[in-house]
Amino acid sequence: MLFLSFDLARSAMRVFTLFFTFQPEWFFTQLLTWAKDHTDCLSTIIQPALWDSGYESVNANVEFLRCKSSHSV
Repeated sequence: MLFLSFDLARSAMRVFTLFFTFQPEWFFTQLLTWAKDHTDCLSTIIQPALWDSGYESVNANVEFLRCKSSHSV
């Protein structure tokens, strides 16, 4: 029984290692997907609200991606 447990643990570690080996590419793709999905809202609602509030130098798209990347890791 111990051998079976060790074998399963080794298999799980192999899957875990493979997943995290490819994760940076997956995460970059996910960030691009989020950016594309929210572009309309950010550019038509959020960005004008920032400009009206006096934040002319703030880019809503950049701040959205910065927030998503720091909270998702």
